[in-house]
Amino acid sequence: MKDTELRKERDRELFSIYLVGLRERHFDSMQDAVDWVRSQPASKFYISSKALVNYIGAMKHGSTPPKMFPWNEKKIKMLYDRYLEFKASNPDCRLSRERICEILVDEPAPMFFIGHESCMKIITRERKRHKREMSER
Repeated sequence: MKDTELRKERDRELFSIYLVGLRERHFDSMQDAVDWVRSQPASKFYISSKALVNYIGAMKHGSTPPKMFPWNEKKIKMLYDRYLEFKASNPDCRLSRERICEILVDEPAPMFFIGHESCMKIITRERKRHKREMSER
């Protein structure tokens, strides 16, 4: 799946969770709503398996990932740890790194791994898209 498709899928899932939060919870501010959404579990990690393969390859050889946003770095480290755990708990595994990464990125993620400002922008953009789609009906 291309990164742009992953991003759209992530943004739509994030927005749908935001709508659930508005229906089921009370937030004192938009800031609180955004922070709540960011902390909710996501259906997957929203990173391409190809990118993860490259990060893991670099990390296995002692390189650190290139400078990235802290939330992205946290996600990569978590997936790297999961990769090492997978390999350790399946010593006879004949799956390629690529296949293991495909499995890992599709696992549920404990959060969205996105910064506050980015989350706010996504919600604002998705709200506009949602309004436009509703008015076209």
